[in-house]
Amino acid sequence: QADGIVDLHLAFSAVETHPWRFVQDALFAQQEAVWRALQAGASIYLCGDGKFMAPAVRDTLIRIQMQQVGDEHAQGSAWLERMIADGRFHQDVFGFGK
Repeated sequence: QADGIVDLHLAFSAVETHPWRFVQDALFAQQEAVWRALQAGASIYLCGDGKFMAPAVRDTLIRIQMQQVGDEHAQGSAWLERMIADGRFHQDVFGFGK
């Protein structure tokens, strides 16, 4: 991050003094910066819980797109699918079990 290569948006569920407990909250709170980066060609790398966190992050990204562009949910979903197809959204998630 210090070299300007990445911009981390961190959340810590067990640190009460941290501003964001959940990743999706960090992204939504920083949506202007996230959107600018995405418009400039940035990629998203998501790692962690696949059962709860990853779906919430995907939903938040769709909500950010909808808010920034003024689209409906269907267009936001299509935008995220294009991000995935273009190799700009990467997930390394776990915990899909029962």
